[in-house]
Amino acid sequence: MESVLNTLQLNSRTYFGVCWLKVAEIAEQSNVSKRTVQRVLKEFNDEGLVTVHSQIDIKRGGKSANVYVINCMTDSTY
Repeated sequence: MESVLNTLQLNSRTYFGVCWLKVAEIAEQSNVSKRTVQRVLKEFNDEGLVTVHSQIDIKRGGKSANVYVINCMTDSTY
């Protein structure tokens, strides 16, 4: 889980806390399987640690890479 979160953080350079990578890219950079990334992202989303926004590619049609927003942690979140 930590490696997936670190990958999201390292790839959120343009906008702090916002990352848009495909699951396959996250898996490759985290050295885990795509299924593990999917499972971890679902857990993060369910816990409120990360918000997942789907995107649609209008030019090519179909889905594009999701946008992952790392939510701020406060003392009350723990």
